[in-house]
Formats: sequence, C-alpha cells, structure tokens
Amino acid sequence: MSNLPDFKKLVDAVFGRKDPKTPPLVEVLWLDASDIDSGWFGHEEITRSKPAPSLSVGYLFHKDDVCVKIVSLVNDTHGGNGIMIPAGMVKKINYLHR
Repeated sequence: MSNLPDFKKLVDAVFGRKDPKTPPLVEVLWLDASDIDSGWFGHEEITRSKPAPSLSVGYLFHKDDVCVKIVSLVNDTHGGNGIMIPAGMVKKINYLHR
C-alpha cells in the first residue's frame, strides 16, 4: 500500500456526498527507542533496558518495507498529526476500519 489515499473522496464522504473511500483506520503496535538514563548508570541497568512497547492509532497513509506512516487529521489536500514508524520496529498492524 504505497500509494496515497484519496482524501477528496474522504472529504466528500464527511460532507454527505456519495462514494466514500477513507484510508483504513489502524492500530499500530511497535517498539520505540527508550532512554536508559541520563548520567552514569550500572552495567545491570544497561543489560535490563528494553525498547518501549508503544501503540499508535490513525489513518494508514503509507506502508512499505521501509516504514509505516499514519495520520490523525486529513482533508482533501493535507494530513496532520502524523508519525512515521520504521518497518523494523512495527510488530503488528490491526485494521480497525476499512
């Protein structure tokens, strides 16, 4: 799904026009980088540290082998409040609405 959603159709649907086609609404489960600590810390703290499990929800704007991009605001020409998650960090994508 590397092509852009048709936001004009989305806006038409929001304002009551026919032929709605919204981008899929998704929940992305992914691992985020996390800070071990600032300053000095012991070797045990380094060993125990793990990526931060994270959850993001939005309209699926783009997905390929490199990254997943979701946005929470859309209109016919723009998207906003988005995030790009590297594909290697994505653990699962749940489709909430198609």
